[in-house]
Amino acid sequence: MGEEGKELEYGIMSVDGYEKSSIPEINIQSVYTWIELVHIFENQGNYEKALFYFEKAFNKAKESDKDWYLRPAMINTANVYVKQNRFNEASTFYNNAIIMERADQGVEYKIWGFSGLGEIAIIEKKYKKAVQYFKDALDIAVEHSMKTNIDDCMCKTGYAFLLDKQYDSAEVYLKEGLKKAFESGGKKTIEDSYNYLSKLYEDQNKYKEAIYYARLFKQTSDSNYNKTKLTVINNLEVLYQTNKKEKEIINLQANNAEKELALLKRNKLLWITGIFID
Repeated sequence: MGEEGKELEYGIMSVDGYEKSSIPEINIQSVYTWIELVHIFENQGNYEKALFYFEKAFNKAKESDKDWYLRPAMINTANVYVKQNRFNEASTFYNNAIIMERADQGVEYKIWGFSGLGEIAIIEKKYKKAVQYFKDALDIAVEHSMKTNIDDCMCKTGYAFLLDKQYDSAEVYLKEGLKKAFESGGKKTIEDSYNYLSKLYEDQNKYKEAIYYARLFKQTSDSNYNKTKLTVINNLEVLYQTNKKEKEIINLQANNAEKELALLKRNKLLWITGIFID
């Protein structure tokens, strides 16, 4: 609802609550709250502060013998390093998360690890390597029937093919990813697919198709923006009404306090007057 100060306040309170618990299974959950605190500073662009809290998450995660507490810290740390253009460090964390997942047949962080490596490869303009990383992620998603991951990985693979100028393969993956996104309801993937298909046809001088997908991209983008904007407006309305109600309560309490004080003064005056009359 836009109250970043409250978000930080509640996050710290949550950490404090978990840390005070003597039950190990509850105490260790502070890992996830430390990571939420990271996201607050990451969204603000304060990456040094974000990494400071990641260190807190790591230290807590190491208290457990379960690897799954380390994985979210690894992936999220890698994401912050990418934003700082510290690609070697980011790659190390992505690879470590992948290795851990392979050890116990986990899938989610393995997919995110390969996708992260693919994103780095795109930034470094190593498009063939990016294609392979995204295909590795896609293979895992398909194997485990993870619909939302399948459409996203297909879209990213298609985009990597596009950047590598392998247009036929790009078209196949982007259109299939678009189809899967409609089935899973992946709005962001639908938007990205339209955008990349427009670029694909523009690169091939197929302007009619390029304009068609460009229009779909704009329509989808505007629709998603308007929905997001409406959600923000509704949240602000709730916030306004909540604050209004709180002010009404405070005013009512103040009025009641004034009435009680007036009554107290009146009783005191009557008591004093009674003394003098006696």
